[in-house]
Formats: sequence, structure tokens, C-alpha cells
Amino acid sequence: MGGDPHGIGLITSLDQIGALSNPVRSRILRHAGRPVTVAELAERLSVPQTRLYYHVNLLVEEGLLAQVDERKSGARIEKIYLRTAATFQLGPGLFDEIGDQRKMAAAAAALLFDPAQADTEVVLERVFAGEKPVGEFGRTVVRLTEHDAERFGARIQALMTDLLAADTDEGPHVYSFTVAFIPTDTPRRGDTVRDHD
Repeated sequence: MGGDPHGIGLITSLDQIGALSNPVRSRILRHAGRPVTVAELAERLSVPQTRLYYHVNLLVEEGLLAQVDERKSGARIEKIYLRTAATFQLGPGLFDEIGDQRKMAAAAAALLFDPAQADTEVVLERVFAGEKPVGEFGRTVVRLTEHDAERFGARIQALMTDLLAADTDEGPHVYSFTVAFIPTDTPRRGDTVRDHD
């Protein structure tokens, strides 16, 4: 796996998917976009350091996190970590390894939505504590024609492009945007199902 913390990493095994589909590890990777120690992660995540070592070591073992440096802290040596990519996507050869459409679908869904769930839980904890962070939550179910669905999907793609263009290192907060605009009903017999890129 490459070592570009701002690039795209390819997931090539079920073990990597298992490493990613854990709320604590998802949060570790979110905070490891810049060099960070386990002590710093423990403070940011409000999780005991001793509990984090297992998760950090597993992410390193699976190539999702890398040790990039170390520094002395008193009598100890602290390792400094950085995620190996900004985002991870399923590699082209993964289906050959899994060989099962149901498992592949579950893996892809976990890769997309487990980090979103972890992020949402953290923000909701802040909301329940009385904070009012800027953000939106919601789920809407609608009936659309295929034409309207394609038009709305194009608007979502344009919004994501605008969001990426607005990304800056100067922003004080990191935002995530997870989308699943998908048909949730089963096509009736005789309906045409089209694949989209």
C-alpha cells in the first residue's frame, strides 16, 4: 500500500477490511492525517493508551497506518504514526480473493459506512452534551423516476466536487460527507435494471 496520507489507498484483503470496520480504528485513522503519537490519540479520542496499542499495531500490520518517526518523551521513546492514505477503496483484485458477491457487498458497505457511523457517534455525543456543531444529519426515502434519480445523482456528484474544491489545510474542523443515494426496493419482474459507474 502506498504511503501518501493525502492519496487513495487500495484495499486488497479481507483482513484490511476487518481492520477498517471498527469504530475505534476508524477514529484513529481520521486523527492520523497528520503525524500523531499514541498518547496524542488517547487524548483526542478519550480512550486509554493501553487500549489503543492493539488497534494501532493492527492498522500498521495491515498497511493502513505507518510509523514515520519517533521522539524522546522523558525516558520513553514515542513512535509517531501517519495514515497511509486519505481514503481507502476496494482494490480491483479483491473480488477474486473473496469470490462471493454477498461477502463483497458486505465488505464494501463496511468500508463506506463504518467510518461514517464512528464519526456520527462522536458528533452526536457532542450534541447530547449540549454543543451545537455545524453539520447535518438525515435520511429521506422518496419515489423517483429513473430520469429524476439520474438528475439528482448528478447534483450529488457536483456537490462532492465543490466540497473537495473547498478543502483547505487552514480550516479549523474536518468534515466528512458520506452518500448512499441508491434504490432500496427490489425491481419487479420485467423492470429494467441498469448499472451505473
